[in-house]
Amino acid sequence: MLTDAELAIAAASGDRGAFADIYDRYANGLYELCRAVLGDAHEASDAVHDTFVIAATRLAGLRDPARLKPWLCAIARHESIRRSTKRARNRPAIDEVLEVPVADESARGLIAEDAASLVWEAADALSERERAVLVLNVRQGLDGAELAAAAGLPSATTSVLLSRAKTQLATAVRCTLLLRNGRDDCAELARVAPRKHAALDALARKRVARHAATCPVCATTWNKTPEALGALAVAPVAGAPVALRHHVLNDPQLISFSTPLGGGGWQRDGFPPREPDESRRRIVGGFAAALIAVVVAAGLWLVSSKDDAPTLAAPRLGHSTTTVGDDFAPWPTDPPHGNTTTSRKQTTTTAKRSTTTTRRAPGGATATTSAPAPPTTAAPAFSISASAREASVACHGSAHVSANTSGGSPSALYLHWRDPTGSGGSNNMSGSGNSWSGATSSLDSAGTWTWWVSDSLFGGGTRSAQHTIDVTGPC
Repeated sequence: MLTDAELAIAAASGDRGAFADIYDRYANGLYELCRAVLGDAHEASDAVHDTFVIAATRLAGLRDPARLKPWLCAIARHESIRRSTKRARNRPAIDEVLEVPVADESARGLIAEDAASLVWEAADALSERERAVLVLNVRQGLDGAELAAAAGLPSATTSVLLSRAKTQLATAVRCTLLLRNGRDDCAELARVAPRKHAALDALARKRVARHAATCPVCATTWNKTPEALGALAVAPVAGAPVALRHHVLNDPQLISFSTPLGGGGWQRDGFPPREPDESRRRIVGGFAAALIAVVVAAGLWLVSSKDDAPTLAAPRLGHSTTTVGDDFAPWPTDPPHGNTTTSRKQTTTTAKRSTTTTRRAPGGATATTSAPAPPTTAAPAFSISASAREASVACHGSAHVSANTSGGSPSALYLHWRDPTGSGGSNNMSGSGNSWSGATSSLDSAGTWTWWVSDSLFGGGTRSAQHTIDVTGPC
């Protein structure tokens, strides 16, 4: 049997038989990857077709032919994500994410037998990128640098994504099984997921997991969950449609292409464009939101300043109307009868909301009035101290925090938290004046989390010291 490198070199030189061998070796695995990402058999077939056509036109650019497998996986992943983005398939509406059948007696006896189908069903609740990295690792056997190359992400980001995907899959399997078999046994679970078909989105998973962690009725089913990754690894391979081979190997583009297909932005080693780094995107998004907030605040301040500025009416011909202090009577509009008309000169100067009016009286004296500028009051500085009621919590638990301010009273406070990878969230705290309280949402991964309290929605501004809380597993 020829190696991947030998097949890649032969196919790049025009050997159609070698290219057919590449198809036979990897078509089923790539079809499974595309179907896991796209969730549709027809879309997956089209993605696999385009993957091989693009690969045929770009084989000569693959710098290391021995990396044929991760290279093909990277193209298939790129095509699947591109198709998913093009059709704007975010996640379906909440009632359509995943339908979990109503519990019945037959389902109770199938926990071991249908473990693989259960895992595939639960995997539909994960994001497309999470499903892709799971299939690449568990089904295609890629790890380390090869997994990162196929996923189109930096190695560190891929490791975090894979760890999160494994955790989310285990939780999704537990939730799916519990909703199948436990709804009739627990009134509280029926309240958490009251519909006959429950939507297993991220929010539903958190609610069901939080309930199961403290419910003695649901604990039995929750702990019977089959080992998700093991079941996924031994599941039968979903083969590509038989007719797809003929369509790929006889595609006219394999013969008549003039430039490599697949768009631009490909990397120097021949791999397709990398995926955007989610952590960098979050940072950029947060910076953009903060910048917008600053611009809006500046605009409001300018409008407010303009509204507060004194308005001086333009003098009318032959008249001069001026507002002066209470101790200085205004000059009459016209000179008294019987007197010689005396020239009157009015000068008005405005600077920093201070208005000065100068008049020359008939007797030659000069009177000046000045309206003092309103005093500027700076917002009082204040500090925040905070403490948590718990030193550690079980996985899917919450930390309860109290905060006190000194030197001033903010209008709002926010509790922020981050997991060991830097992901997290924030909640509004309740209270007023100097005393505030709040709690995190479900802390859903084991490890040391950090938290702090701030008067800014974005976590900056005036803030407390950073604290830690240990989340104990298993998750």
